[in-house]
Amino acid sequence: GSVGAGVGASTEEGGGGSAEETEEEEEDEEELDEEDEEDLEEDEEEEEELDENGIPIKKKKKKIRKKRALLRAPGAPGPEAVNVWNGFEYSIETGIPDLIKTGNDYYLQWNYKLKYKRSATIANAFIDQIQNYFTTTKESGLGAPEIVGIQKNGASVSLSSQDSAYGSLMHSLGVSVDPRPDSGDVVYIFTVRAKREEIRYFYEMDFHANSIFRVPAGSYIRDPFTGETRLVTAAEEFHLRATRREGINIYALPPTQFKEEKERTQDSIYRETSFRDDQIIAGDYIADDQIRWLISQSNTGTEEDDFPVNVSVDASQEIQSVDVHYYRPDDSGTYVLDHTDSASGSLTGVTVPSGWIVQVEVISKVKDAKKNHTILRGAELEGLKADLVVEKVWEGTEKEDCEFHLTGGNGGTLDETLTILKTDTRVEKPNLDKFTSRTGSGKRITYEVREVENPKVELLYESFDRETLSYLFKNKVKESLVPTGVCTDYGVISLEPIVINEYFDQNDNYGHGGNLKGKFRIPARAKSGSSFTIELPDDLIISDKPNATKKFFDIRNDMGTVIGEVYHTSDQVLKFVLNENAYAVADYEGSFEIGTPHPWNDYKRVNGTGPQHGKTYYTGIDVDRRYFYNPSNSGANMVNKSLPFACSYTDREGLLENCDKTLTQSGTVYYKDPIIPTFHAMNKEVIETGPDYVLYNVLLNARGVNGWAEASFIDQMTDSYTLYHGDSAASMAQDIKIYEVEGLRQQLSYKIGTEKMIYPTQALGTAIDATLKWNTGFFNPPMGYPQMGTWSNYIRFEFQHTTNRTILIQMKVKLQPGWSTRNGGKYYNNFWGNKGYGMSVNNAIISENGMTTGIAAGGEMQLSQYSLTLRKTDLNHQPIKNNYALFRLYDKDMQKCADFMTNADGKLLLDGLSRYIRNGTEETGIYYLKEIDAPNGYELSTKVYKIVINAQEKILFGEKGPAGNEDANLQEVTAGTHPEIPNRKLYSVRLRKTDEAGNAKKGARFRLQNVAAGYDMTTPAAKDVSEFVFYNLKPSAADYVLTEEETPDGYVPLPSAITFKVNADGSILCTSAPDPAVYKTELKEDERVFEMTVINKKMAGFRVRKVSDHGNKVLGGAIFVLTPIAPTAGSEIVKVTSYGSGSAYFENLAPGQYRLSERQAPTGYYKSHVTYLVEVDASGNLSVKEEPYLTPVNSEISSIPMLNFSIVNEKERKSALPFTGGGGRAVFGYSGLLLMLTSGLLLAKDPVRSFLGKGNGIRGRVR
Repeated sequence: GSVGAGVGASTEEGGGGSAEETEEEEEDEEELDEEDEEDLEEDEEEEEELDENGIPIKKKKKKIRKKRALLRAPGAPGPEAVNVWNGFEYSIETGIPDLIKTGNDYYLQWNYKLKYKRSATIANAFIDQIQNYFTTTKESGLGAPEIVGIQKNGASVSLSSQDSAYGSLMHSLGVSVDPRPDSGDVVYIFTVRAKREEIRYFYEMDFHANSIFRVPAGSYIRDPFTGETRLVTAAEEFHLRATRREGINIYALPPTQFKEEKERTQDSIYRETSFRDDQIIAGDYIADDQIRWLISQSNTGTEEDDFPVNVSVDASQEIQSVDVHYYRPDDSGTYVLDHTDSASGSLTGVTVPSGWIVQVEVISKVKDAKKNHTILRGAELEGLKADLVVEKVWEGTEKEDCEFHLTGGNGGTLDETLTILKTDTRVEKPNLDKFTSRTGSGKRITYEVREVENPKVELLYESFDRETLSYLFKNKVKESLVPTGVCTDYGVISLEPIVINEYFDQNDNYGHGGNLKGKFRIPARAKSGSSFTIELPDDLIISDKPNATKKFFDIRNDMGTVIGEVYHTSDQVLKFVLNENAYAVADYEGSFEIGTPHPWNDYKRVNGTGPQHGKTYYTGIDVDRRYFYNPSNSGANMVNKSLPFACSYTDREGLLENCDKTLTQSGTVYYKDPIIPTFHAMNKEVIETGPDYVLYNVLLNARGVNGWAEASFIDQMTDSYTLYHGDSAASMAQDIKIYEVEGLRQQLSYKIGTEKMIYPTQALGTAIDATLKWNTGFFNPPMGYPQMGTWSNYIRFEFQHTTNRTILIQMKVKLQPGWSTRNGGKYYNNFWGNKGYGMSVNNAIISENGMTTGIAAGGEMQLSQYSLTLRKTDLNHQPIKNNYALFRLYDKDMQKCADFMTNADGKLLLDGLSRYIRNGTEETGIYYLKEIDAPNGYELSTKVYKIVINAQEKILFGEKGPAGNEDANLQEVTAGTHPEIPNRKLYSVRLRKTDEAGNAKKGARFRLQNVAAGYDMTTPAAKDVSEFVFYNLKPSAADYVLTEEETPDGYVPLPSAITFKVNADGSILCTSAPDPAVYKTELKEDERVFEMTVINKKMAGFRVRKVSDHGNKVLGGAIFVLTPIAPTAGSEIVKVTSYGSGSAYFENLAPGQYRLSERQAPTGYYKSHVTYLVEVDASGNLSVKEEPYLTPVNSEISSIPMLNFSIVNEKERKSALPFTGGGGRAVFGYSGLLLMLTSGLLLAKDPVRSFLGKGNGIRGRVR
């Protein structure tokens, strides 16, 4: 843009100097004030010119009262204007700056043009120099100006410069040009830049040019003071000045321009800075509780003028001081501080000499750090603190307690859970920091609030605002899915009395057996994967070996349909896992039985007597004799106890809570058989197996016969195994432990917990001595014992001082390679005592399943079981809690093993994993794992995972690789680690409400509908949020329709609905016609978000600027009225132009038609009778045309729309004439912030003003 003024020049927005009025002018102005508007039509003035010889020519010219209108968008440069004086003319032109990055710094850079032309007749002596000033103030956001290049008529030149500063508040740079050697047209281009030091919405620099003329005595000039040609009798000096305050509103530019700067601003403490009517307003924190507000005003007019200033601040702060700094252009070539005045918080205006800059500095004290801080007329800083608030609203009357996971904070250290009880509506996290620093380098601190999955509720909607730290979640309770009963009503609900019978079978084996019968209840709408368990007390043993990955038996309903499977997951625990057939519309019951039936004639004796003819007997539930006895009478031959059974139910949906309970039932066991007294209790059983070992117990003299153990016993090794640490005597102390225990004579067992060590070290409290001897070769067994297996070395145990005590021997032995290829695939151990029941082979061992010989034998051996814990997570590695997934485990042949469900913490426990030794070869345990039901709100994973347990007992896990290389992705699972199984979320729809520049806007409400899908959600009326998220959108063949129910104040509503479709796979496709001006979509795959930025255009507005007929003076006090034209709704809007700027603003105009008219002119000026038709279309575009003859208003094309037109108000002329000519209608689109259209309406001639003479001593003043 360019500015300037001078005699013989008509300018757009002022410029040049100012001086006191002449007496003639004062009289003229007085007469003007007295005349009636009806009589004031025209006047005459004399105008002098010089002929080609320099001789003055006088003539009279009619002066036409006219009014001029200039409509201008902020940030747009003004048109070039020319200063002309006595054959010399010049202009300055600034243009729009560029953002330049140098290293890590950013600069705003202008190409400032100085153009001048001198006529051939002007003498060199008249011209001295042209001074060029470049000035920035702190509120401009820029540092010290610097010149990085100068060109003169396209060629690089070098000129000296001067600089000055007033602390950090003002920086100025000056450079002088000598035009005397030049002739014709000259163009200088100064590349001037200033470093961006503060964040601003507007960046600005002040440009000032001063042409100095020195007129020698004896010269004829047209006097700039009087306008007359006169003879100079003594040397004189004149200054012809042009001033321009030029900057850029970064948000008025297209989104791609200054994008990084815009993003930086949006992430900062700066909410608003303004540049309006050549007045800049900005603020900065100078302490956490102190703010410096700066307001600067440049007088670009031709004379001293008054400008309004408002230093009022909001209630969150109080003013501590107000200082007014006056900067003037100095002859040294820079701006300097002239003086500083102190003022108060009631300051309303300042008087500014032409070409000066006044800077008002307001220091305020922050009283409430959680509020945003503002100064009137357009600057705002965000508060440094906030209370993070989470609010909960419900659809319907039912409510539940909800938890929220709060993360983030400065350094990302915050990680905690917030709870909103069903009786509350909100929870706060008070006094959080919002920025890493109070300076421009500070970044917004991120806080994330996520609702913790709650299986009882469905999340419908979420909105939040990162500035206010306000979050709102809307839920509804899944009323239709909640079971009618409480959790303890389900799973195992009753048990029949347990009877453990004592058997002596037809093969003379002695043992026990019984069954377990009970009932279960299944809730309505039970989902596949739900399960219930029963844990038996220590007194009972399930005869089946535990295997969590192998079905034990089926669960059936009363119709015989298989509704699930039972797994023996550990020694005492049975797990009932339901399948899809378990679903029913109502609760129902069923029964189960654990046990194998046997006919009565399988046994010789039952409970010490003959079996009952025709009765069915059971095995499957055995007794652990170490526990099941009568503590007050351990020799009782029938024991009855109340037995506790721990039961639980796990709901696949997590809708049932507090699901643990204990059932009690009586249990009876018999120890009556007459064979019991005949056993001197050399009892042996395997108690543990490992990858390469067997651990077994041998119990001696459980009957407590005096002296029975006072002898020697033999353990004969075979080709099946040897001691674990080696086939030598040195291994005995490591692999054998011997205890004295308290025997149970009737149970042929011992009381658990009574162990006192005898060997390898002797504990206090036992007098028994034990001697162990290692022998090579084999031991001749007692007569009647068969030789089983190939015997090798043996151990002799000798005991003394045993009396009637019971002895427990524990031995750990190592299986020998190839053991399963010998002896029919069985492993053998032989143990003899030198005392027994006659010579019968039945006097040695009681095993798990009954009476055996003195040789313990086993077949295929299942080695130690393993467990693996996995974590179900989202793609951000966060555990998916309270939201259950179901997995199926397959064996190496892809045959189903079992189903497993994640727990409330998102962990998946796979237990019962094993590896096997079969037929003399070692095979690793191989399993495959696949998700068969995903957590709610997540996609089902199609991946297959592989699990390997190798010979070194290492567990390997990973996604199954391609054929031929399945193990490519396997990795060892180390202790304490839990590999992740991630799920992708179903897509949610997130709306971001912005203006055209990308600034978040608050105050919108949306409605999202899909009748076919039964979806209808309107966001709550929360005015302080700008982002909205819709969850759980079901796939539908019909479109989802988004409409804007409420629009942020001052913005144009969304013109039409936006539609999109949710496909069967959860993906989302926009189906409405693309319109980048209305909405933009982006699929954020990593977040599983379909993000839609819904753009509101600023409602139309314009500025009316009142100026005098030459444009040399802005006029306050004019009253303008904007009246809606039916059917446009609303009341008339009345505005008064302000003094100092001459401007009135009409803003936030809804679509429709309006009529603009002048109701009252400034004092001494005509009122215009021309009216204007203002039209705003549905998209916020604005157009203007004159009435009543609808003469088109011409639009000048520029990067930012600008409208120029003039109005001639003469009594004899009834129509308006275009200022720039041409036809057509100007239509303006909103291009960032407010589109302000300026027009000046004037009706009287300008009083003549003189130029500012050197050293006139004018000072600005506050008022």
